[in-house]
Amino acid sequence: MWLVETGPLGFVIARTITQGGADWQLLAALAGALGLSVGGAATRLSARMGSVMVTGGLAALLGAMAPSLVYRPLLGFVLILLAIGLTGWEWSPQLLVDLTGRPERKLRAQIVDVRLAAAAALVAWLVGVASATVIDPWIAVASGLASALAVSRAAAWMPGVLTGWPRAVWLVLLATAWVATAVTALTGSLGTALSILALVPLGTMLLARVRGVEVVDTSWAGLILDHPARLIVATFLLLCASGALFLSFPACSAGPAISRVDAAFTAVSAVCVTGLITLDTPHAWSGLGQFVIMLLIQLGGLGIMTLSTAALGALGRRLSVRHEEAVAGMFGEHRGLLYVALRRTLAVTFAAEAAGAALLTLLFWYHGDGFSTGLWRGVFTSVSAFCNAGFALQTDSLIPYQTDPAVLHVVGILIVAGGLAPAVITALPRLVRRRPVPLQVKVVLAATAAALVIGWLGFAALEWNQTLGGLSIGDKLHNAWFQSVTYRTAGFNSVDFAHLRDASLPLACALMFVGGAPGGTAGGIKVTTAWVLFAAVAGALRGEADATSFQRKLPHRVIYRAIAITTIYAGMLLMVLMGIFLTQNMSGDKAVFEVFSAIGTVGLSIGGTGKLDGLGKAMIMIAMFLGRVGPLTMFLFLIERQTGVVREQLDESVEVG
Repeated sequence: MWLVETGPLGFVIARTITQGGADWQLLAALAGALGLSVGGAATRLSARMGSVMVTGGLAALLGAMAPSLVYRPLLGFVLILLAIGLTGWEWSPQLLVDLTGRPERKLRAQIVDVRLAAAAALVAWLVGVASATVIDPWIAVASGLASALAVSRAAAWMPGVLTGWPRAVWLVLLATAWVATAVTALTGSLGTALSILALVPLGTMLLARVRGVEVVDTSWAGLILDHPARLIVATFLLLCASGALFLSFPACSAGPAISRVDAAFTAVSAVCVTGLITLDTPHAWSGLGQFVIMLLIQLGGLGIMTLSTAALGALGRRLSVRHEEAVAGMFGEHRGLLYVALRRTLAVTFAAEAAGAALLTLLFWYHGDGFSTGLWRGVFTSVSAFCNAGFALQTDSLIPYQTDPAVLHVVGILIVAGGLAPAVITALPRLVRRRPVPLQVKVVLAATAAALVIGWLGFAALEWNQTLGGLSIGDKLHNAWFQSVTYRTAGFNSVDFAHLRDASLPLACALMFVGGAPGGTAGGIKVTTAWVLFAAVAGALRGEADATSFQRKLPHRVIYRAIAITTIYAGMLLMVLMGIFLTQNMSGDKAVFEVFSAIGTVGLSIGGTGKLDGLGKAMIMIAMFLGRVGPLTMFLFLIERQTGVVREQLDESVEVG
């Protein structure tokens, strides 16, 4: 029902973007607004009819704005994403709630409805009135209508449920706003009248809460902390936004002011531990800017979920059972050992980074850096390597050290350690002493070793006389090994990737797609997912009904999860790739490599990043974000969806292949 107020908002946005426009654009915008409002009202009578009308209304609004959005592709991309999200919201069966059920459920739905309606009215006022120097009459009518509809909805509901001072405050606000609006409108001050009327939706959003009635915690903290997938998405978004804000400050720039797009791109790349850059890190950013980037890498590498759970544990607050079970599943531990696993994660992370920083400081000092410069580069590179970020304080990454195996192998060990996950690292002593270890540890180690060896031999064979040409045999082997390590989401390079052979690109993309281990800092679908899929394929080729690994049968639900995660991951990759092909002037090989690198949170590039315009940067930012939080969120979603209900159904075969 709140979509009724979204119709006027959509018209305000369309009219503002088109700035008048042709008559057909006005008619299309009116038709789109009508479709949204009528469709929102019709949802109560017929969910399908309402959804069809809302979808048609959104299409009409986008059509009205299309001529203007051709010259503003980034804005058009954002509006298309919003339209897709709103369409998905409207067609989602979970949102078509039967309001004839329990009274508290109905009241909670009404609270949300009133808040959303008020929010739509406020946004319409901000876009069409507050930010305009001259108010268009059509926009004034639409903005006033949005506020009036929101006020009418609240007036029909709030006085009957609010008690005490909230009810008195809201009634006084409502009466005062209507009187003041009428007086100022009669005097000709249309903008002031609309601004006063907008105070009522603002007050509605603040007061539309009935304590003691909601069946769940609807505060922002409750909605986030009690839902693991929301926690990941919301906190990563918040950290990306905060990082973009800090990096846009002049103090973070070493030269001219950094554009907001480049600041946002760098922040997202750091938080998502990717390493793709549009600016040269050592020269574009000041010492403060580099420190902010390192902090974002550290927080993104550890994972906001890990940090938030550890912080709440230190404060003595227990999370919900569902949240604890989901996080424990990520670490491969029982829920009772969750905080032990978190402490182990922090201890392994900081110990590895400290050891790596000490060694790299000495090595950089040996190569001619001053002690302070070497120390800063050592700390930054160690954090970036363990978190698999790929940011470097050298313009050419690690190419200057391609003949120094010590630097390459220290960084490589940090990358592998970060990609393995602390649970696997701490299990290594038991494995060496031939004591029992979980199957998860065996699979991670076997799959990681296989990926590293395949990448090492493949890169050496393909690039022996190309990017490795001119090096000694020993240096060729060292650099081939290092590139095999960094392919799996690290982002450092010791050879010039702009001169890679075309035959090397599929190998690189495959390794970037697989990534590292669950619970580690690497991206990709994870080596365990790939191992499970290969085990399933091997079982099918042998004619067996089950997939096995290390003399253990893998449950079917694990295979289904692996298939679901891989399919969704591939679908995200294809959507971003299509967007890059449609909007960017870039060769196919550069586009494919760039998207694989972004969604795998790798950070390697063969020259595509520098060719991105504002829209392309936005797409790659979305790819990096999806690559970082997508598999994690999907994993938690699949755990929460496990019902444990066994349905007895008849078997029937379907031919495949």
